[in-house]
Amino acid sequence: MPYLAALLAGSAPADGTFVSLRMTGGFTPYRLVHWEVLWRKRVAVANHYCALVNVDEALTDMRLVPTDEFEALLAGLLGDGALELRDAPAPKVHVGAQTFEVELVIDGRSNVFKVTEPEAQDDPTYARVVDRIERFVTDAVGPMPFKNAFFDAGAFGFLNITAVPVSRLFVDGRDTGLDTPVYGYELPKGSHVLRLVGEAGEREHTVKIEGGMTTILHMDLR
Repeated sequence: MPYLAALLAGSAPADGTFVSLRMTGGFTPYRLVHWEVLWRKRVAVANHYCALVNVDEALTDMRLVPTDEFEALLAGLLGDGALELRDAPAPKVHVGAQTFEVELVIDGRSNVFKVTEPEAQDDPTYARVVDRIERFVTDAVGPMPFKNAFFDAGAFGFLNITAVPVSRLFVDGRDTGLDTPVYGYELPKGSHVLRLVGEAGEREHTVKIEGGMTTILHMDLR
């Protein structure tokens, strides 16, 4: 049964359905960025992965996605004709332009295509598909904190913090814009004041960050 018909009939996506977007080149501090949503065993999982130049440890985070939201993403991609797109022609000026690879498996049909500088393509479908996938995963998982690859590794450390219930993270009085759990958050080595704000109230904690190391912290605000 075609996916749109199955969706209207109330059928769930087939096991192994997935949507993948990879940024593989261009002027960027990352050597690879991957946005992915995979459906398996009646659960959709969004994954955001970033690998930086000169940094061995990658940044990655994932979240469960409501079924109806994943189905809306699939329907949108099918409406864009994403399964029929082929490799896009290279734009005339593409020095430093970002290059993406899109891979889709929907309703037993698959497609893989590449596009450089989607916004510069004559066919606006490429930009629409890339933007749709990137926005969906970023909205589901949250923005990935930047890890600086251009300073002495000993000058910075990293923070993994979880909290119950979910809370907004403030560092040294600044709103990070991130809700817990937060992984791989880069900070200069030394002491920092963390403040978590959530439904159960707020709490402060001073943490010492060691250069080149990851500090793991769990806080219970209940």
